[in-house]
Amino acid sequence: MRLPRRHTRRAVLLGDATHCINPVCGVGAYASLPGAKTAAESLRETDDVTSAFARFESGVRPFTRTAQSITARTAGLSTGDAAPPSRRR
Repeated sequence: MRLPRRHTRRAVLLGDATHCINPVCGVGAYASLPGAKTAAESLRETDDVTSAFARFESGVRPFTRTAQSITARTAGLSTGDAAPPSRRR
C-alpha cells in the first residue's frame, strides 16, 4: 500500500497500517516501536494535531519506503519475479 499521505486532519495510520511489512521478515514489533515513539514525540511538541501528524509522517516515511521496497523484493523472489516494480516491463 503506497499512499501519498498517511494522515488527515484528525486521524493517522500507525504501525502495519502504514508500512505493510512482509510478515515473514519478523520486524513488525521492531518497526512499530520507533513509529510509536515518533508519534508520541510529535504530539508532545505541539497542540496542533494536524501538524503533529505531518511531522510524524515525515519522520517515519524513510523507514516506510525502505520497508515497502524490501517487501516488494521479497514478494518478487517468492513469485519468481525478482525485478523491482520500477524495472518490470
